[in-house]
Amino acid sequence: MKKIISLIIGCAAIFATQYATAQAPAIQWQKSLGGTLEDWASDIQQTSDGGYIIAGYTLSNDGDVTGNHGGSDMWVVKLNSSGTIEWQKALGGTGQDFANAIRQTSDGGYIVAGVSSSFDEDIAGDNNGGDDAWIVKLTSTGDITWAKSHGTTNDEAATAICESSNGGYWVVGVKDVSGNNDYWILRLDDNGNIDAQATLGGSLGDRPTAVEETSDGIILSGYSESSDGDVSGNNGSTDFWILKIAGGFILEWVECYGGSSSEYAYDVTQTSDGGYILTGQTYSNDGDVSGYNLEGDFWVLKLSGTGAVEWQKCLGGTDYDRGNSVQPTTDGGYIVTGVTFSDDGDVSGNHGADYWVVKLNNTGDISWQKCLGGPTSESAAFAITQTTDGGYVVAGVSEGNGGDITGNHGDYDFWIVKLAADIVGVEENKSAANFMLYPNPVADMLSIVDAPVGSSINITDIAGKLIFSSAITQEKTNINTTHFVNGIYLVQVENKGQLQSKKFVVSK
Repeated sequence: MKKIISLIIGCAAIFATQYATAQAPAIQWQKSLGGTLEDWASDIQQTSDGGYIIAGYTLSNDGDVTGNHGGSDMWVVKLNSSGTIEWQKALGGTGQDFANAIRQTSDGGYIVAGVSSSFDEDIAGDNNGGDDAWIVKLTSTGDITWAKSHGTTNDEAATAICESSNGGYWVVGVKDVSGNNDYWILRLDDNGNIDAQATLGGSLGDRPTAVEETSDGIILSGYSESSDGDVSGNNGSTDFWILKIAGGFILEWVECYGGSSSEYAYDVTQTSDGGYILTGQTYSNDGDVSGYNLEGDFWVLKLSGTGAVEWQKCLGGTDYDRGNSVQPTTDGGYIVTGVTFSDDGDVSGNHGADYWVVKLNNTGDISWQKCLGGPTSESAAFAITQTTDGGYVVAGVSEGNGGDITGNHGDYDFWIVKLAADIVGVEENKSAANFMLYPNPVADMLSIVDAPVGSSINITDIAGKLIFSSAITQEKTNINTTHFVNGIYLVQVENKGQLQSKKFVVSK
């Protein structure tokens, strides 16, 4: 029954007491996407048209999949808002090609990051030997604009990517250095060429898993076995290893977090207070970790802007639990997902091996939790994001049918689940001041009026990343949006503990 654990570990090598104080949201729809062979979703993002873009890999060439070049291909799927396929693309060659991350870009297209061992088809003449980091720029309809392989004759892989507000892209991945992996950080131009790069790590294995642009640079999450070279302060075995990089490739701070056993960080994003929220897995109950259950827990870590631990939470039960994705939510809390085999402790309603979705408040306490899966299925969630209607969309893999799952094509499929909004919706406190936004959509200048003087304002994108933060000092506040990429944003105004949120669209 625990076949999925070994699959998770293999994929990574390439790339109860219930504390709920609110009712978990219902499933609005779910979709199994794929063919008769294995299909594995790694990442999802809501798009500016209200639909969804998903990336992973496929071994199939039937069912929903067409155009597979042989072996495994990157598989990119565009859904509309109700989960119907608008288009799909298999990308790669006759070798092994995997997508680990995808983001919509400011021109309405998409950027995909992963790994390729192919030498033909879409990668013809571009592979440097072994596995390469493979970056693909797509149009809004999935056609290839450009594709770039970066690497050496050893093995490399891109694990995460984000667009830079200054143009180009930030990529993180792994690079084989003397038989061990190091963090590999790339700054690409608009055409995918390397502008700058850095390799960081120690003498043992170091693997980055996520990168996000911050208000003043980038933040990287991952994990390290090392305690030398660029790595210091390792608590024992494997630690979360987090790097904050300011503009100009300046290493601002580097920290290890964990205990005497093993910790693995899989996601990080900046929070509205300028700090950071992370999730991953822990096997420790000492050092920075407390409240451990057993057999591996979700570990959620809240950091200040300078990397100090503000709070931490172990979530799970007495079986295997692993956190893979975390995002801030519009009410100031956090949404976390991953995989659980537990049905005790913090977990209830498990079918066997399920997606586990956990809503936390702003101090990390559980507001609600929900298991998603089926009695004859093994499922694991790898990405979650809050949607513009206040709900959530989750992506990962599932096999079989039954329970929450219908439409499986055979073996593992992409499994996409759309959850409704929390009972407390996007506008958490309607007694807060009723501010207004105009124009909406906006191109160059957004005006905020009637927000109380002395209140605070935060603007986040649809993935929860902080874009702008300020205090209100006058009745009308103008915000320059020329550096915002096209898409949907959320304005939050907080005044004396009251919070109101409104959406706006940037369209240039």
